[in-house]
Amino acid sequence: MDPQRDIRSIFYRALERVDPYGMIKSAVRVEDSDLVISHQGKTLHEDLNTFSEIVVLGIGKASSRMGAAMEEILGDRISRGLVITKHGHAEPLDRITVREAGHPVPDEGSVSGAEPLLNLAGRADEKTLVLNLISGGGSALLSLPAPGITLADKQETTRVLLESG
Repeated sequence: MDPQRDIRSIFYRALERVDPYGMIKSAVRVEDSDLVISHQGKTLHEDLNTFSEIVVLGIGKASSRMGAAMEEILGDRISRGLVITKHGHAEPLDRITVREAGHPVPDEGSVSGAEPLLNLAGRADEKTLVLNLISGGGSALLSLPAPGITLADKQETTRVLLESG
């Protein structure tokens, strides 16, 4: 019995368990032509042959890591995709475009990424499987102010809220 080794082992297993890449890989798989998603004792099966395209969309600090897992699982079945992650959290992906934006305060990247993400989602039809990868930080990373509200307004509101606890 080596308590230090045991503690280290527990620590690294906990890190593996909460890694966004590992979480997706443990919950999502392809069996024959079925996309299988399992979580908390429930399983969803989707026949990939019923879709003409697969689009992966994501927002959040972990969306790039989750996108990497989805690319490994689905490979060239992914038609296109876009994830928006925090500056410095981007991971190079092959089939999914990665954009960076501000967090916790939205920035120009939060706005410039919103329009293409909405366009990709808007082009989906009943033959499109859209997979959404959402993690913490999305409200800052995806920001498309309504008419009459500026990015500066959203930034100031966010700062005030952050300072208020």
